[in-house]
Amino acid sequence: MQDAFGRYPQAKKIITPMIIYGVIYFFLAFGDSLISYISPIIIEEHVNSALILGLILSTSSVFGIFFDFFSTRFWPNAKYNLFLKLTFITTIALPILFLVFPKSIPMFLVGMAAWGAYYEFRGFASYSFIQKHVSKEEHTTSWATINAFSAIAYLVGPLLAVF
Repeated sequence: MQDAFGRYPQAKKIITPMIIYGVIYFFLAFGDSLISYISPIIIEEHVNSALILGLILSTSSVFGIFFDFFSTRFWPNAKYNLFLKLTFITTIALPILFLVFPKSIPMFLVGMAAWGAYYEFRGFASYSFIQKHVSKEEHTTSWATINAFSAIAYLVGPLLAVF
C-alpha cells in the first residue's frame, strides 16, 4: 500500500529474523508432530492398554509443569539461543530413547520427561526471541507468524508420518 506521496513503505527489519525463527520453529513443530503421531503407536504396542498409554502420555504434561517451576532457578536470565540448543537436544532425546533403549514403562516415562522439557524449552525460546527482537507493537504479529509456521508443521507432519 502506498503512502500519501506514492511511496511504498520499506520492509521492517524484524521480518528477516522473524522468518528465520519461524522456519526453525517449523522444523521443531514438524518433528514434534511426527513424535505426536508415532509415540502413542509405539507405547501402545508395548503396554497393550489404552489406560496405561494415556497415563504415560499425560506424564509429559506433569513433567512440563514441574519443569516450569524449577527452570527459573537454573536459567533465570537465559537467552533464546540457549533455549533453542536445549530444545534441539531434548527433541532428539525422545526418538533416541525409543530407538536405542528397551521399550519399558520406565523408559517411556523418561521419554515423556524429555518431551515435557522439550515443549517448555520451545516456549521459553519463543518468548525470549520475541522479547529480544520484536518491539511491543509487533508482538501480536510475531506470535501469529510463529503459530502459522507451527500450524503448517502440525498439518504436514502427520500426513507424511503415515508414509
